[in-house]
Amino acid sequence: MREKIKNFFGFIGRAWTAGWRGKVGILMLAFALFMFVRIFWGTVNVQKFIVNIWRLNTEETQLMAEQEKLNTLNR
Repeated sequence: MREKIKNFFGFIGRAWTAGWRGKVGILMLAFALFMFVRIFWGTVNVQKFIVNIWRLNTEETQLMAEQEKLNTLNR
């Protein structure tokens, strides 16, 4: 078990020193772990989290449609 933990941290260290993609990957891993802990320890309700993402997508689609209308009016 100790060897597996050592290998895991070695992998993270090599990814961090490999370049910007490794750093981005490690940051995304940290964010995913943070969200996993928040969702499954009850701080954030999964249903509310998904509904908020759905609403943001709907608002973004609506905004793009309005911007397209504005662009056609400006032409």
